[in-house]
Amino acid sequence: MPETPKSPRRIADDHVVRVAALDPATSTRLGLHPEDDRQPDLSPDGFEALAEVARQTLTALDTTALVDDPAELDCARLLRERLTAELAVHEAGDHYRQLRNVNSPLHKVRGVFTMMPTDTAEQWAAVAGRLRNVPGALHGYRATLAEGIGRGLLSAPGRPAPPSPNWTPGRGERAAARAGSPASSRTGPPRCAPNWTPPPNGRPPPLPPSATGSPTPTCPPPTAPRTPSAASTTCAAHARRGSR
Repeated sequence: MPETPKSPRRIADDHVVRVAALDPATSTRLGLHPEDDRQPDLSPDGFEALAEVARQTLTALDTTALVDDPAELDCARLLRERLTAELAVHEAGDHYRQLRNVNSPLHKVRGVFTMMPTDTAEQWAAVAGRLRNVPGALHGYRATLAEGIGRGLLSAPGRPAPPSPNWTPGRGERAAARAGSPASSRTGPPRCAPNWTPPPNGRPPPLPPSATGSPTPTCPPPTAPRTPSAASTTCAAHARRGSR
């Protein structure tokens, strides 16, 4: 007996289930399988497996039951458009050169932890297991980038520049202060201390030129103690002006 064709919505639901089974980050984002401790498969085979699911879903759409429901027709149209676009990007080899400062596979490995529940011992065990699987995910990511190099599919030269020095120096300064050590080894423009205050008119003072002639971000002189949030706002304003 031939199988009854599925509706577009049923095909879409099946697609989500299959993608979630292959991609633990998607599964966690949707609240499925909270005990899952896997990391995404970022190897070439992992990307190809997701692409194959998309191809099979498009094939299923070609054999879907004929319906007059506008919602079902919209579902089929939107699903086809999204999967066709995803496959076009995949066939172009974009996954071989996903080396960038934001929204890269590396960020998926890190970001999945922020979505994991941590209310029970079992959930914390899943977090620990997923941490142990980070090296494997990074190994797959490295293999994909290496394959891209071999194919001549390279990222733009400026993308690998790491932004981490702009994020982490404050942590090092605080750690040095707790240990009683000077933080004089830090390089780069000075950061605001917790007792900086913005000027009365709400505008930062002019920035003095550096030795190279470009403005150097500096913070206003310390006055009355302020909260860290006010200090952060002032420093951010100076950093923005200094980057122009």
